Amino acid sequence: SLFTIHYSLFTFHFSLFTFHFSLFTFHFSLFTIHFSLFTFHLMPELSEKPTLSELQLYIKTIGEQRGWNKNNVLEIFLLFSEEVGELAKAIRNRQGLYAENVKKINPHELELEFADVLNYLLDLANCTGIDLETAFRLKDKINNSRHWTEKQHNDNK
Repeated sequence: SLFTIHYSLFTFHFSLFTFHFSLFTFHFSLFTIHFSLFTFHLMPELSEKPTLSELQLYIKTIGEQRGWNKNNVLEIFLLFSEEVGELAKAIRNRQGLYAENVKKINPHELELEFADVLNYLLDLANCTGIDLETAFRLKDKINNSRHWTEKQHNDNK
């Protein structure tokens, strides 16, 4: 048992190098059960300034590790919508518009809600097979070909 644990730790250390070997050893069920239990707790690393594609891959990876990838599109969209509502409430609280009387206001409430919305947007894109960076670039190209006019403000309200 100790030798097996040592062996699995040793092979995990080289798993990035021997990725194809890991796929081959997938057939050894006792080894992979132990190995998968060990790797379940490892979190992927996110770079200091990740690209949109890196963020999307990160959300996909942690979703698979934590079992969140079992939700369907409707479930993820409903969760996303709920987070958008929480973001709206955080903006409302920040602006003092019908702010709630809360004993202790979280100074990070707004940025945390933005992060939740982004997480669910990335998850929703993953679930539907959309590469958000590609989609963004395509939409930006379309928008750049349009002629935009500045909105005239009516100061005589």
